[in-house]
Amino acid sequence: MGEERRMCPELLGDLTLLPVRDIETPLVEIASGTSSFGPTEVWNSWYHYLLAQTLPRAHEASLS
Repeated sequence: MGEERRMCPELLGDLTLLPVRDIETPLVEIASGTSSFGPTEVWNSWYHYLLAQTLPRAHEASLS
């Protein structure tokens, strides 16, 4: 946890252009934050959005 909130502006663009690993990191951070501090509406919304975008591409990580 840092003094400054980390933002991920790349997630606002076309996620099909990002490597799956670049989407995985925010998912892990959301899960960690939720378990440490409890759920928030923002984290819940981003988690569902990112998960839905990532699941169809999940096999890509095992191919590289």
